[in-house]
Amino acid sequence: MSLTKFELKKIILNPVTLIAIAVILLLNLYTLFFGRQTGNYKANETPFDTDIVRLQEEMGHFAGEINEEWYQKFIAEKNEIINNPANHVSGKEKEQILQNLKSDGMTDEMIAEMGNIIFLKDSNIHGRYEDMEFSSHFYENAKAMGSYFAQQYREQYPGEKGEALAAKTEEMYNSLADEYKAYYNYNYGYHKLRNIHSTYLFTIGLLILIGLAPIFAAEYSGKTDALLLTSKHGKKRLIHAKIKAGLLFAVLSWGVIQLINTLLIFSIYGTTGAEAYWQDWNKILSPFAFNQWQITLVTVATCLIGSLFLACIVMLISAFSKNQFISLLAGGFLFMFPAINLALTDNNALQGFFDFTPVRILTAANQWQSFKLFYLFGNAIPAQYVILTTAIVLSGFSACASFFIFKRHQVEN
Repeated sequence: MSLTKFELKKIILNPVTLIAIAVILLLNLYTLFFGRQTGNYKANETPFDTDIVRLQEEMGHFAGEINEEWYQKFIAEKNEIINNPANHVSGKEKEQILQNLKSDGMTDEMIAEMGNIIFLKDSNIHGRYEDMEFSSHFYENAKAMGSYFAQQYREQYPGEKGEALAAKTEEMYNSLADEYKAYYNYNYGYHKLRNIHSTYLFTIGLLILIGLAPIFAAEYSGKTDALLLTSKHGKKRLIHAKIKAGLLFAVLSWGVIQLINTLLIFSIYGTTGAEAYWQDWNKILSPFAFNQWQITLVTVATCLIGSLFLACIVMLISAFSKNQFISLLAGGFLFMFPAINLALTDNNALQGFFDFTPVRILTAANQWQSFKLFYLFGNAIPAQYVILTTAIVLSGFSACASFFIFKRHQVEN
């Protein structure tokens, strides 16, 4: 254990690593408070607190299971507010609105169908109910999404494969629609915590790359690798200590960044809404029947797997390299290549390959919000299961390969 601590200190106390830690922590805070991932509710805006409180109150008012009783309560309150004359503009303003609509080519029947929404003093009154209106169609959207993806598989793969993929798709989405109980509530804290995962490539990932690129390459370039042959502890224990230290550094990098973001985001946005559903049926099309708390735990664990996977790959590159700069350069290429915008290529096979890379797994939320199946050994399996299993297996292989490559280099010298 003392050897592992020694190697871990070597990684952390490296001047380049210390500078990287300071810069990346500042970058993480900047992204959290000023970056685009914070959406419309940035911490530096004056009305920030008011907006969050308003959202919590408005969405929390309708917190509960999405069912017929919930829907009727929402509709009754919505209609009461829309049809209340106290919320309407004056009579002259109503006449002006009607004239404007007719001049735009709308008929009396079309105007009547719009109801009193057009006469509201504050257009935001109706807008506050749009999210509830959309949420009321959760189960219908799940069914429709399942039918859509199933049809896509049948058209893309005619025959047994397509039918197996379509059947699995319908099974997962129908289960979501028929067996899952969707709850509505304010849930921005969990949503924002997952959104920040898209920046982990440039925080956790970059820190792992900078910290571990020299772990073996520095021994080569510093000519200290030969000394390991005559060390008190021998080759195996020292190499094991390096690999364990590298993995511990990856866990620490992930843990510190994750802890900072979790504490700050939950302190700003709150922890309300753990039971709420997480699909938005626009970007998040997943059929996994998780609530906000469950999917957040899943993505945090996925991010940890991605961090360890990246650490193992970087250590493998370092074991191959004879120079720290080359190790960092090679790792940087591997690091950035899958991060290139997928719009640059329409090749589905290449895009699918990128999903198996550590930097993609590191940005965990993106892995779980899409839907894709693999057809393996006559079975349809969700892509997430295949990708994570592959990552774990390749991590073990890379760690073992790093050990034998560096050990063989010592023997040869």
